[in-house]
Amino acid sequence: MALMTGSRFFAEAMQAYGVTHIFFVPTMLLPALAEMEDMNIRRVTTHGEKAAAYMADGYARASHRPGICMAQTIGAANLAAGLRDAYMACSPVIAITGGQQPETKYRHVYQEIDDFPLFNLNNALLC
Repeated sequence: MALMTGSRFFAEAMQAYGVTHIFFVPTMLLPALAEMEDMNIRRVTTHGEKAAAYMADGYARASHRPGICMAQTIGAANLAAGLRDAYMACSPVIAITGGQQPETKYRHVYQEIDDFPLFNLNNALLC
């Protein structure tokens, strides 16, 4: 069996699920995005994470398919803000973000915050 990189796996998984568009800020998963070059997956670069969430929401509503948006670790805070409209409208949006390295957690590394509370939907409406 041939070895597969994580980037190739991610790209093939997106293709296998029928993903046709991904909205992102060009700071993460660059090798995986390069793997998508020949997979008929349109990679749409956005100005900010919130815009990526809004575009994925619009895509999901117009196409009746899940919209995919991605952000780097610190961009998750901006992504979470953009996801509120999609969540309140029950729009199928999938958000992918980076995460802290376990060894740097609670060490105040530059631009790293605990982003889990930003995605807490306990007080939001359920679809």
